Amino acid sequence: MSAAGWDPKRHVGITLGLLALVGACAFAWASYVPHTFILRDGRFYTNTAATLTESLSLEQPYARSWYSGTLGWNYNLDAGWSNIALGRNGEHLPKHPLLLPVLSAPFFFALGLPGQLLFNLLTFFVIGGCAFGIARRYVDEQDEAAAAIAALALPLGTSILSYAYDYHVDTLLLALFLGGVLAIHVGRGVLAGVLLALIVTLKPTCLMWVPAFLLMALSPQASLDRRGLFRALAAGTVVLLAYAALNTWLFGRPHWAGYNRTLVVVDGQPGIADHVDAFSFPLVDGLRRLFLGNYGIARLFALFTLALPGWLLLARRAPRYVVGSVLALGFAVLVFAKYDWEGDRFLWPALGLLVPPLAASFAGLVRGLRALVVRGLGAEREELFRHAPARDRSLAALAVVAVLVAALATTTQPTA
Repeated sequence: MSAAGWDPKRHVGITLGLLALVGACAFAWASYVPHTFILRDGRFYTNTAATLTESLSLEQPYARSWYSGTLGWNYNLDAGWSNIALGRNGEHLPKHPLLLPVLSAPFFFALGLPGQLLFNLLTFFVIGGCAFGIARRYVDEQDEAAAAIAALALPLGTSILSYAYDYHVDTLLLALFLGGVLAIHVGRGVLAGVLLALIVTLKPTCLMWVPAFLLMALSPQASLDRRGLFRALAAGTVVLLAYAALNTWLFGRPHWAGYNRTLVVVDGQPGIADHVDAFSFPLVDGLRRLFLGNYGIARLFALFTLALPGWLLLARRAPRYVVGSVLALGFAVLVFAKYDWEGDRFLWPALGLLVPPLAASFAGLVRGLRALVVRGLGAEREELFRHAPARDRSLAALAVVAVLVAALATTTQPTA
């Protein structure tokens, strides 16, 4: 496309995606040390990508003596240590979902380990662009700059940024989630159904957000009609049926995935762990840990507390979206407060739904700052200010908001 054919207003979502990508790349560049970005579960997903690209196999080449021998150190191996799920015929298959290594396999095949980092960084482009595409539908046209700031605040002003130098499933999940929500808003039913069903294949707990999706689909801000909603449900059903067939082939039952068949060792004896049993953490302690712990969202998502007044500002204009986002966050808090493993990343999709109310809060702040500026100008200058283009009138106010965003963003710290 030529420069003359570029319409900034039409392509602002792409621009926001590119800005999110640039921010993520800057963080990765500052953190870069060769071969150090495969962290946490990224090691397990990379192993699967390697077997897929090198031998077109899912079989994981681990020594069986680790799980059945008497080596001393392997007397107890829990589900957090194990990367192996037991297949229906005794195969050693990946415990983790296959979607991430499958989608990133071309990058790994072409570039090796750096391809994994590149794939991870590209998810930030999707996150930034889709977050803006959703937020802009809940603010007035003259307040789209506030929507842009809120959209960039999600990937660049929270702990999500610390996952830019990584290869992790939760950045992919958030990108698919926001892509599905945006598809609901632009009336792309089949795409919405496919993307939102794919997040269920990554984490079955995503099913708890179905009520929120339905409320959004019924919101006046969404362009999904009844036919589009039916197409979304049909497309999502097809994806989940295919997933059930894959599970049956690999693990023997449609509702069994690797997380339900994790190979562990207990007191020297091999056994099977089911992640369903991992939702047993005491609720009160879990809530305290979720908000104030090592990965507490009260610190890592401090900026998003400004979305709370935005809920009130949107209550009349978009009540279904407000109720849907409240339910989504409430369900996520209650479910993952009970989860044995700690992590703010489990709440990312629900927190991503706070971008529109955050934009509404920023827009309200901008209007307040505009009013203060106008009041201090005097009658003659006030008239000139009121007739200036909206973009020029709000430039100073938006600069203040941007500084506020940057200041709050610096209170976040990378996760371990």
